[in-house]
Amino acid sequence: GINAEYGKQWYQRRVRGHHRFSHLYFYGARYYSYLWSQSIANLIFYNLFHDDPFNERAGEKLKEFLKRGSGTNFRKSLVELVGYEFGEEDMIAALVEPIRVFNNSYLDQQDISKKWW
Repeated sequence: GINAEYGKQWYQRRVRGHHRFSHLYFYGARYYSYLWSQSIANLIFYNLFHDDPFNERAGEKLKEFLKRGSGTNFRKSLVELVGYEFGEEDMIAALVEPIRVFNNSYLDQQDISKKWW
């Protein structure tokens, strides 16, 4: 492959790792996985803990969900946990909503003229 043919030359030229083909090849999948995981974490937080972060019943539900591990149907278990059948729009909203809330509640109220940036 490309790495076998050119990898040694790149190393000998001391090219940084982020300039190598392997970085570009796998980066998209890693970034997608991060966004997918973040969306699921936000769905769980907003549906179980947003109004009461120390809700014992919600904590028990999450504990039971995590106990199942990967031996069950993940989607079905997640739907049971959050309490409704969610779709891609919900997953996108779960990523965007925290940014919107942060911007409206913090950044819009700050005098950024004094900040270092």
